[in-house]
Amino acid sequence: MSYAIKVSVNGAALSTSLQGSLAAAATYTYSMNVTSVNPVLKTKIGFTIDSNFPHALKREDFSINATSQTNSSYIRMMNVIAADDSKKTLTTMFGGAW
Repeated sequence: MSYAIKVSVNGAALSTSLQGSLAAAATYTYSMNVTSVNPVLKTKIGFTIDSNFPHALKREDFSINATSQTNSSYIRMMNVIAADDSKKTLTTMFGGAW
């Protein structure tokens, strides 16, 4: 599953090759709550995990990044700021992009 991350500044869309995708091992993740982010402003991005995920969600157990599909050396780490085991959600902070 792949997600395009659209970048806009003051309503103007910018061309970018930054894509988000879920690794094949992440079979329990099924949604991301944003379709676009601002490259200048920090933005919270939420991920919902399938309710059948067999482990308790703990923030410190996860690391999430966005990697460009056209330049794999361009990686933006996202800070996992919250995990809600009862709702099976992870909240990350996207810190911007060039």
